[in-house]
Amino acid sequence: MHDQRKVREELDAHTASCRLAEVSQFAEEYNRLLQQRRGESTVHKAELMQEISALLHKAPHAYTMYNYRREVLLRLLSEGREEQVAIRTTTEKEKKEKETTMEKKKIDWLKEELKFSASVILCDHKGYAAFLHRKWVFMQIRQLAEGVLTSTREDSEKRESQSRCGKEYPEEVCFWVSALLKEKKQCENLLAVDERNFHAWNYRRWVLEELNQMEKVLLRHSIMLTDIMGTINHTSEKKPGGVEQPQEKEEKQQSSLFTSDELKELNFTTAMVRRNFSNYSAWHQRGVIFRTALQRLHNLTVVHENKNSNNNNSGSSTREMRHNDNDNEKTNINHTNNSSTEAGESNCGYCTIMKEAWSQISTDLSLLIAAVYCDPLDQSAWYYAQFLEQAAQSLQKLSMCSSYLSTPVDVTGQLINACTELIAEEQGSGEMESSWPRLYVLNALIAAHKKKVDNGDEKNNDKKEITMIRMVDELARKVYTALHPNDVWDENNNNNNNNNNNNNNNNNIDDGIYTRCVKELVTQLVQTDPLRAGMYNSLLADALSPQTREEEENTL
Repeated sequence: MHDQRKVREELDAHTASCRLAEVSQFAEEYNRLLQQRRGESTVHKAELMQEISALLHKAPHAYTMYNYRREVLLRLLSEGREEQVAIRTTTEKEKKEKETTMEKKKIDWLKEELKFSASVILCDHKGYAAFLHRKWVFMQIRQLAEGVLTSTREDSEKRESQSRCGKEYPEEVCFWVSALLKEKKQCENLLAVDERNFHAWNYRRWVLEELNQMEKVLLRHSIMLTDIMGTINHTSEKKPGGVEQPQEKEEKQQSSLFTSDELKELNFTTAMVRRNFSNYSAWHQRGVIFRTALQRLHNLTVVHENKNSNNNNSGSSTREMRHNDNDNEKTNINHTNNSSTEAGESNCGYCTIMKEAWSQISTDLSLLIAAVYCDPLDQSAWYYAQFLEQAAQSLQKLSMCSSYLSTPVDVTGQLINACTELIAEEQGSGEMESSWPRLYVLNALIAAHKKKVDNGDEKNNDKKEITMIRMVDELARKVYTALHPNDVWDENNNNNNNNNNNNNNNNNIDDGIYTRCVKELVTQLVQTDPLRAGMYNSLLADALSPQTREEEENTL
C-alpha cells in the first residue's frame, strides 16, 4: 500500500543460514551460466534451456538470463532455417516432409516457451522481465506466421475457393491465432487472482492491440478471422486435448459511439470496478476507451460542420440558380430537397452519438459517486474524477461547436455535493479521516475564485462578473455548512466584511466566507494527511489574495 512503512521480517538463526545457503547456491549457478554465455558452451542447447528455466523459476527477475535464453532460442530457430536451405536440392516429396518436420519443430519450441513463460509468471505475476519475455515469444510467433503467409501468397480468388473447399490454413497461422485468442482469456484469469495487478493490465492491453493487428494482417492476405477461428474450433473438437477457444456468449449491444470491442471492454471494466472500487487499472482502462471514442467524436464533429457548411453554400447557390434560370427550377428544387434530406439524416445520426456520449458521462459519474461513497479514503476513483471532468468539458465544447442543443451533465457540481455530504457526516461524528473529499472541494473553491478574479479584470462584462461572484459565494456557503453542520454563516462576524464590500460594490457578497473555508479545509487536510502538509500549505498560499496573506503574516 502507498504511504505505508514496510514491515521488516525478523529471521531466526536457522532460517537465516538456510537462506544464505540458497543465495550462495543460486549465485554459483548464475555465475556458471554467465561464463558459458561468454565462452563457447559445449552444453547441448536443450539442456542449456532446462538449466536457465530452473534458474529463472528461482529468480523470475533475472533479466540477463532471459536475454541468454532468447539467444539460445534464436539459435535453435536459425538452425531450422539453415536446414531449410540445405534441403532445396532434395526431391519434392522429401522436401515437403522435411519442411513439415522443421515447421513442427519451430512451433513445438515456441509452445514450450509459452508454457515456460506461464509457469514463471505464476511464480511471480508482477515481474517486468517475465511479461517482456512473453511478448517477445509472441513476436516470434507472429514473425513465423507472417513469413508463411508471405511465402505462400496466392491470389484472393484461389484462397476463397480453398476456404469454400474446407482446406486448412497454414499451421503457423492457426497457432498464432489460437495462442493470441487464448492469451486474452489467460490475462483475465490472472486478473481474477489479483484484479489490481497493473502488469497484467498493461500486458492485456498489449494483447488486445496485437489481436487488432492480427486481424488486419489476415485481411491483407484475404483471410477472415472468423473463418480461421471456425477451422481451429473444428480441429479442436476432433483432436482430444486440442486448444479450446474462449467462447464469448454476450448479448450484442448497439452503439453509435463505441465499437463492439470497446463495448466489451466497458462491460469488463464495469465488472472489475464493481468488484473492487480500488482498482486503479480498471478505471484507467475505462478512461482509455472513453478518450479514444471522444477523439473519434471530435473528428466526426469537424466533418459534420464541414458538411453543414457545404450544404448551406449549396443551398444559397441553388437559390441563385433558380432565380437566374426558371427553366431549371424543378431540377433545382429536387437537388435542394435531396441535400436537405441528407443533411437531416446526418444531423439525426450525429445527435444520436452526442446523446449517447452525454449518457455515458452520466453513467460513469453514477459509478464514480458510488465508489466515492463506499470508500472515500481510496484514491483510485478520485483520479478518474479528474478525467471525467475533462471529458465533460471536452464534450461541452464539441456540443457548442456543433450547435447541438444538449443538457450537459454537471460533473463538478454533483461531485461537490457528494463531497460536502461526506465532510458533513464526518464533522457531525467528530471524525476527520478522508482527505480526498476535502482536497476536491478545496481545489474547486480555488478554481472558482480564480475565475471570479479573472472575470473581475474584464471591465466590459459586469453581468458575467456578478454571476461568478454569486457562484463562488454559493459554493463557499455550501462548504461552510458542511464544515459547520450546526452553524450558519453570519457576514457580520467577518472582520474583513467592510473591505470586501467596498471591493465588490455590485452586491453584498464578500470573500470572508471563502477565506475561512479555505483555511479550515487546509487545516483539516494537514491533520488527516500530514505527509502532504507542504503541498496543502502551498495551495493555501496560492488561494489567498496578497492582502490577506499580508494580514496573516502580521497576525503571526
